[in-house]
Amino acid sequence: RGAGAFRVTGSSAWRQRRLMVLCYHGVSVADEHEWSELYVSPGHLRRRLERLRALGCTLLPLGDAIERQARGALPPKAVAITFDDGAADFHSQAYPILREFDAPAMLYQTTWYVDKPFPVFNTAASYLMWRARGRTAALPWRDAREVIPASTASSEFRALHNSLRDHVAQHQLDADRQNELLQSIADACRESLDRVFSQRLLHLMTSDQLRDLSPSLIDVQLHTHRHRTPRDRALFVRELDDNASHLRLILQRELALTHFCYPSGVYFPEFASWLREWGMQSATTSDPGITSNDTDRLLIPRLIDTMHTPDVMFDAWVTGAAAFVAGRRRA
Repeated sequence: RGAGAFRVTGSSAWRQRRLMVLCYHGVSVADEHEWSELYVSPGHLRRRLERLRALGCTLLPLGDAIERQARGALPPKAVAITFDDGAADFHSQAYPILREFDAPAMLYQTTWYVDKPFPVFNTAASYLMWRARGRTAALPWRDAREVIPASTASSEFRALHNSLRDHVAQHQLDADRQNELLQSIADACRESLDRVFSQRLLHLMTSDQLRDLSPSLIDVQLHTHRHRTPRDRALFVRELDDNASHLRLILQRELALTHFCYPSGVYFPEFASWLREWGMQSATTSDPGITSNDTDRLLIPRLIDTMHTPDVMFDAWVTGAAAFVAGRRRA
């Protein structure tokens, strides 16, 4: 950046033929950005939008950007913003900031938890345990009292969370029993589940909140119904069909549902052919990169921007300079 490489790359014809896609998940109501890298603070999102404006970027809806790229008609420094999952905090935290900056975004909405009066179990359980980090707790699915690891990024915390998920799967716990278990986890961790409910932390948006989003600013698209991508074709297609039917029922308007995001960034070679047969025009991954006309539209890379993404790295991707850095150094 100091040598002027970002400025040169950003204003080049090479960059104008390319599209940078940014990925976000949640925008925190409380301290969620301290818990998970999938969350940023409202201030972080606002600063990023201010930075995009200062760099002279053109923000485009992803669907429009893909079409314009195919025609060779992208504006300078084209950037598309995407959000995954559709958590309640998108409506309360992200949406007002996007409106403030008139920043269009594609929202990949999973639908099973929409209108459910309880949070997403796996993420809420992880959050409650993180809140109790360093404490000794008798977690209800474990055999003994143990100290909860200090960091969600540690292998010990991941193993603890995975053991909970295995317990739920092994005992085939339905939503009611999962919520009972969530209360037991909160009690063991000496944390308030009432706060999670009252602030709607880690819930999905309601139907009313989804209908409140302006279609001219927020393009609601597909993310599977149950946030999973089975490798069985019939089950995979069912996820798309269920997701689409629920979105049409919720939004109560005509929808061109032709864009998709792989849940958790997981994809396999056979998925592309299934998506094409379904009629999908694009699908985004969690792989870092910048999109050119040679990019498979069903494997579009994105930069997952986090609280820990250095400003210089953000600028490097947005201007395109990061594409010239060796892969190991980029990572």
